[in-house]
Amino acid sequence: MQGSTGAKLEQVGKEVIAAVMELLRNYSQVNMTLDGDELTIKGSSDGFDVIVIDDEVEATIFAGNWHGHFSVPTDAAYFVAWLLSPRSRVVRYFRRDKLSKSIVELQHPDGRWQVHGHVGFATLPFGQLRTETLSNHVLSGEEVPFK
Repeated sequence: MQGSTGAKLEQVGKEVIAAVMELLRNYSQVNMTLDGDELTIKGSSDGFDVIVIDDEVEATIFAGNWHGHFSVPTDAAYFVAWLLSPRSRVVRYFRRDKLSKSIVELQHPDGRWQVHGHVGFATLPFGQLRTETLSNHVLSGEEVPFK
């Protein structure tokens, strides 16, 4: 069986990692480490690392307690570039100091923020709500390719 890129499904995760590495290789300030089926890209000191894991039929991208699943290599590569720039942010919500959800937001060229996806965690729905926003500055907003 073949995926959207014509590759065998069990190769899609590897293709995603290859596409991410190919795109980010153009930026000398990006620090990447490939260890088996896991690519780690170092984030800013006040941001978060981005981790791409080869799950064979897809890749899972992790960013500041958020994660998403990708099967189109170029989409994943551009998304990772966004995650490394101030044009994205992870907003984490806490209740009683327990993480309750993480949201990734992407900034459009007009300055507007849009939710890309969220991940919820099992917590009690009461208690003081606190948020924390994380953003990277590894790439500048101007360096992020708009695709």
